[in-house]
Formats: sequence, structure tokens, C-alpha cells
Amino acid sequence: EGIDPTWDAGVVLKPLPKVSVGDYVWVDENNDGIQDDDEVGIKDVVLTLVGPDGKPVVDVNGNPVEPTTTDENGFYEFKDLPVLEDGQSYTVSIDREASKEPLAPYVPTIETDDNRENDSSTWEAKSEGLTEDGQHDPTLDFGFVLKPEPVKTYAVGDYVWVDKNNDGLQGDSEVLDGVKVI
Repeated sequence: EGIDPTWDAGVVLKPLPKVSVGDYVWVDENNDGIQDDDEVGIKDVVLTLVGPDGKPVVDVNGNPVEPTTTDENGFYEFKDLPVLEDGQSYTVSIDREASKEPLAPYVPTIETDDNRENDSSTWEAKSEGLTEDGQHDPTLDFGFVLKPEPVKTYAVGDYVWVDKNNDGLQGDSEVLDGVKVI
């Protein structure tokens, strides 16, 4: 009864089905809520991901999905995510505290429902589909515009009087009541 050590069998695990989400954080120069080809991205914006249950996601390899940061061109992506069931979605949110510096000069642009591929979401976006291996939802985009300058207001006023002695100075007896100033 001998053992023949030359009989080997190799096993390869079949890759798990996976999907991905992501896309773009950009400056909406014309404030229309739609990405135009000439509008630039915003780098260093931190984004987080939660699953359909509102809890952190574990990728197909068993690792927690950590926040991601936009690259120098404003792009981001969450990869190796588990495939979803019909009706489920992932939610991507901008981490406002972690993104405070890169977003300091901006406020969100308007939201539109024109076209998921190039319209903007405000602070949070939900994926669609992602029920089959290899799918990617590149429609979770966030547009920003420069904060408007504060409106400066001024008040002008004093007294209307009759300069009886023509000296250019208001004297106590030179008061004039009931004058409407427009």
C-alpha cells in the first residue's frame, strides 16, 4: 500500500460577481446642473458608500469598503462591490467634513432630472441597476458652483432741513418735518 504523490489536482476559485459605482465631482461653470465637456473636476473630495441597508459595505473579497477621494481630475470609483438584487441600490455621499477644504469656495449646483449620465446630485446619489456581474453605474456625479459674493447693503439717511442762514450747517431751528424722500 503505497501512496503515489504524483497525482495532483489544482483548484481555482471562480471569481465572485462584482459591480462598481462612481464618476465625477466638478465645477459647474454655467450653473445649469449638467456636466459640460469643458468643465473641470474638483480633486481631493472624499466620498463614502453605504449599502441598501444603510450600513457600510464589505467588498467581494471580504474587506470593508473605505471612503475614496477624487483624483486630480475629479474622478472617483468604488470597485469590487457585491452584485445587488432588483430594487436595491448603493448610496454615495460626499463627506462634508473631510471635504471641507477642497469644497470651501463652492456650493452645490442645481439638481436636474435631465439625464443621469451627466446631471448633478446634491451631497448624495443612489445607484441604479448593478444586478449583474461586471456592471458599472457611472452616474453618481456632484456639481458645484462658486459661492456667490455676499450682497452688500448700504443705508443712507440723516435729516432734511431748511438752511435758513445759508451756511451749509444744520442749526437747531432749521428742522423740516414731513418730507418724503424717494
